[in-house]
Amino acid sequence: MKAFLFVSCILLASCNNFKSNHPQAEVGSSTPVTETDIRHYADSINASVSNMDKKVSLVYTLGDYSFYTVQFSYNGIPVLYCEYGTSGEYGSNQHKYYLKDGHLLLYTEQKAKIGTIQSTNEYFRNDVKFYTESKSADDSASLAQTAFTKTSVTNKNYSEDLQKLSDAIGQKGKFQLVFDGITDDPKARYLVLSKSEINSYRAPLLVKTGDPFIDSLTRYQDSLKGKKLNLKWRIEDSEAIYVSGETMH
Repeated sequence: MKAFLFVSCILLASCNNFKSNHPQAEVGSSTPVTETDIRHYADSINASVSNMDKKVSLVYTLGDYSFYTVQFSYNGIPVLYCEYGTSGEYGSNQHKYYLKDGHLLLYTEQKAKIGTIQSTNEYFRNDVKFYTESKSADDSASLAQTAFTKTSVTNKNYSEDLQKLSDAIGQKGKFQLVFDGITDDPKARYLVLSKSEINSYRAPLLVKTGDPFIDSLTRYQDSLKGKKLNLKWRIEDSEAIYVSGETMH
């Protein structure tokens, strides 16, 4: 935690001297925040997440893509969003967004599918991307031994992605889902949330152990369909597991 606070103070002092000079993202400080400084800041967050407030979303599915997100906050302010996704066509991916005072400093991405794995880091200053590096290999062990190479900087804006992850955590907007039904077969039983819109997300929760609430949902599915539920869950192997629940009035 001391390392986290120390690096935070360094960045705050540096950021107070920033002068935006878009699009070059130059700064008017003799001690600018570099990609090395930002990596140290991200490392301090990674080392401190066990002491931070943690929120985990449901697992949302749209088409063949499923994802969930984790939010870490310090003193009530989000400093890290993690998105973990899987797609039948594109394999698995992991996105991380490191924030300082609501501003994105570092975006990391790791994509993996059969035979290849790729890692990318994008660094931001004054909300402007100024440095990008990437590497790829055949497997994770080889990737760890491979050095990053500087790559061209693109103009992608991640504000919409961050809003999506925030909404997923808060079950807002596209992620404000309601009870759709209980699927029951010999292999598995799922509580399913959905939204009655075209191309909308669904959120299945595996029911490992039933309870009176699940019994009630199963018995009165038709009358309860479309109701907002207050649920608790945990994530296991990228799957949401039902813990408890109640209807919201």
